[in-house]
Amino acid sequence: MDRELGVPPDLATVALYEGLLSPSVDVDSEQPPTLSAQGRVPLVGRATELSTLRNKWEQAKRGDGGLHLVVGEPGIGKSRLLSEFCDEAARGGNQVAQARCFSSRARLSMAPVAEWLSTKSVRIHQSSLDPAWLTEVQRLVPPSGVRESEREPMTESWQRHRFFEGLAAAFLASGRPTLLTLDDIQ
Repeated sequence: MDRELGVPPDLATVALYEGLLSPSVDVDSEQPPTLSAQGRVPLVGRATELSTLRNKWEQAKRGDGGLHLVVGEPGIGKSRLLSEFCDEAARGGNQVAQARCFSSRARLSMAPVAEWLSTKSVRIHQSSLDPAWLTEVQRLVPPSGVRESEREPMTESWQRHRFFEGLAAAFLASGRPTLLTLDDIQ
């Protein structure tokens, strides 16, 4: 409400929210379960879906990558499932980059890719890129202190092709499979 209407949440709403996040909840009561070590309520009722995602990720790590969609009605926990899976994959030492789409017209179409490239696990390997590829990545994620107006525009088709090759090189720089997730794609 604050973001969309400029109205801060009611004090009762804030108190309820903080109560739900309180780690002092008793599991044996009728209250929500205690938070996990990561500060979250444990994922419940999504074992099958989580197992499917794990299996798809294992296939991808063996070279049979692809696209897997998590679909369903709004509010059923798709984002939470994806978040839980990404956290689990990252704890397992996997390279994970998460991004989210927004319906705002102010966001660029490549914003989720820029978000992936800005993820620490992807960004850390960019220093090993060939300078030509790094220049292409920096079109989308410029180094600090560089204004967009300082970059040359892409006007030729070969420049766009080279740009996409540079982005691919950035994701492949680690030499390991990378789990890329995109939430709220609608």
